[in-house]
Amino acid sequence: MAAWGITGIAFGVVLIGFGAPLDMQTLWLGVFIFNISTVIGAAIALPGGLAGFEGSAVFWTRRLFGMDPAIALGAALLIRTTTLWLSVSIGLVSFLLWPDLLAGAEKVDRKSLKAESQALETVTEPGAK
Repeated sequence: MAAWGITGIAFGVVLIGFGAPLDMQTLWLGVFIFNISTVIGAAIALPGGLAGFEGSAVFWTRRLFGMDPAIALGAALLIRTTTLWLSVSIGLVSFLLWPDLLAGAEKVDRKSLKAESQALETVTEPGAK
């Protein structure tokens, strides 16, 4: 809940940057718009609530702030880019680099397992060798 609240406040800050009044009501409405749009986006059966979130955010931004559709869309796309698609792109890059990131892990694991097994053998069988 804290993450949704903080992200909603971030959307309020984006709205202020796009011309909404600088007051607490804008921040609270940003939380409302972001959260209701997230729920509506979740109800849409597309990855990341694609188009559901954006459409809802534009609708509520226009209705509550009277913003131009292009400005409301810009605010919605900016918050989506920074909250969802940035993390998706980081995950995609990590996924594509996964084999390279793990290339040395097998060698390290084998060495540490061998050292652990030798240590266990000497502890459990001190005079066996």
